[in-house]
Amino acid sequence: MSTVPELHADAGSTIAPRATEGRVQQRDWVRWAFLLPTVLLLFVITIYPMLNSLWSSLHYYNLLAPDDIRFVGLGNYVDLLRNDPTFWAVMEITFIYTIGVVAIQFIVGLGMALLLDRSMRGISLIRTLIIIPILISPVVVGLTWRYMYEPWGVINYVLGKFGVAPIEWVSSPVFALPSIMIVDIWQWTPFVVLVLLAGLQSIPREVVEAAALDGLKSWQYFTRILWPLLRPVALIVLLIRTMDAIKVFDTVYVLTRGGPGTATYVASMYNYVLFFGNYQVGYAAAMSYIILIIVNVFAIALIFALSERRVREEESAEEVDIAQVAAADPAPAAI
Repeated sequence: MSTVPELHADAGSTIAPRATEGRVQQRDWVRWAFLLPTVLLLFVITIYPMLNSLWSSLHYYNLLAPDDIRFVGLGNYVDLLRNDPTFWAVMEITFIYTIGVVAIQFIVGLGMALLLDRSMRGISLIRTLIIIPILISPVVVGLTWRYMYEPWGVINYVLGKFGVAPIEWVSSPVFALPSIMIVDIWQWTPFVVLVLLAGLQSIPREVVEAAALDGLKSWQYFTRILWPLLRPVALIVLLIRTMDAIKVFDTVYVLTRGGPGTATYVASMYNYVLFFGNYQVGYAAAMSYIILIIVNVFAIALIFALSERRVREEESAEEVDIAQVAAADPAPAAI
């Protein structure tokens, strides 16, 4: 009689795992069923266009001669890098634009974040008003600033009150590129402010209070405490803004369309002309991938710098812990 319960226990223990395994497999199928539409949509709108553009970049493909499609390998890439002076000219303009706007946005954004990282009346309203430029469409921003840049616009009107002659902001080769940079700085500096402000507010208050008790000066507090803790957030901000600045198109198209001449002929604008103006599909696709490679190289460099910084900080923290343990528990003296 003692064997019967044991048999029943074994049977129950055998059935239970099988039932549990069946329910787990059923839940997996349900998850995949819900995930499948998203995967298909991602393939249609992202993966397939990338593969198709990669195929086009390896072929001579002109829409004016749709029957003359032939494989050229890396020929389009070689032509861009070696035989196309316009490519290097637009890349130079793009790098000047990117370095200028990202540097000014970061410096101004960091200063504004430091000013807003405090408790005072109306600070919540100020923080809310700052994000308004981010919420406006770049096309709307470009059209608004274009009217402001007109000879009869509000900017020249204000300058005229101080005796300054009207300036052809978007029609002059000297002022066209700075004019577009001003628009980008106005719209995206608030983004830098918000991210850096979030990084400042994530710093433990104990660290700030300890720095105040130690009597550190403002520049010492910034260089020794604030910047090392804020550096990971700063690198992320620089990465995002640099990627966006290299790919800028809408603001340039609305304000100048690459003109006057080639003063604002950035990389995305040249790529647009190659495809929709000259119908050189393969050549434009090759340039798109070159821009993609440049952006990814810069992103990997920043991520590597951030990872290396974290590794050094962790190693230094471990060394400090080992030193503290050794000081608290010295080795016994030899007999």
